[in-house]
Amino acid sequence: MSNIKKCGFVAVVGETNAGKSTLINGLVGQRVSIVSRKVQTTRFNIRGILTTDKAQLVFVDTPGIFAPKNVRDKLMVRQAFDSLSDTDAVLVVVDASKKLSKPTERLFKSLQESSVPLFLALNKVDKVHPKEKLFEIAQDLSAKATFQNVFMIDSLHEKGTETLVEEITKYLPESPLFYDEKTKTDLPLALTISEMIREQVYGFIHEEIPYGITVKTESITETDKTEIQAVIYVAREGYKKIVLGEKGSKIKIIGQNARQNLEKLLGVEIRLSLFVKTDKKILMRSEMELDG
Repeated sequence: MSNIKKCGFVAVVGETNAGKSTLINGLVGQRVSIVSRKVQTTRFNIRGILTTDKAQLVFVDTPGIFAPKNVRDKLMVRQAFDSLSDTDAVLVVVDASKKLSKPTERLFKSLQESSVPLFLALNKVDKVHPKEKLFEIAQDLSAKATFQNVFMIDSLHEKGTETLVEEITKYLPESPLFYDEKTKTDLPLALTISEMIREQVYGFIHEEIPYGITVKTESITETDKTEIQAVIYVAREGYKKIVLGEKGSKIKIIGQNARQNLEKLLGVEIRLSLFVKTDKKILMRSEMELDG
């Protein structure tokens, strides 16, 4: 492949649970962003890198747009809006089966002033009946901002995404590759591991777990196996029992699934050790990281 091709950064924005992370993971071909039923789980901009024979698209998965309730929430939403600048294209992902929220209406207003090419992806189209309704939705949203193209997609089953990549590629500038052709994400390995563990925490403790949680990869040691030690930090002492489960049942299944996903991702055998600790300042530190 030539080292010069179409290359650019594509900000992926939209309401929480619109399917942004699922879309990027499907395009890139591996999990680079946390997928959870719980909203607000993408806390910072995560890059997923897709290199084709014609282009390299760097998708920036942003925190979802939602109504902020505290300082941390406001920082996350601000980060999502800030990501609209200094990119080569913006892809707005909308759950076609739901009405727009007020924060998303605000997003569309901000898009009217955008100087970069805008694209709209109507996601979860399989849930919309009759199908004629999709064209009405597309017309209504296209009246709110000027989109170069509108795509009907099903990110969960990766339908309609090939056309999306082809069309966005047309609007990217020619440039040397930003990343090696095999690179899928620019997240440090330790942070990737932490995010994959956090995904499992939310997956198995959906209703009970509060947002006061983070995961830190303490060590990665290469022996006969790759040994990983990580700590799940919770904001209150009472939350530890929820994460651990009765006789350690929850933490065991979280660790098993995280280990299996990491082995698929890294292609090596892994020994994963998880610990649960309380840190009342964890939310404050998360806010500082978002602000920084």
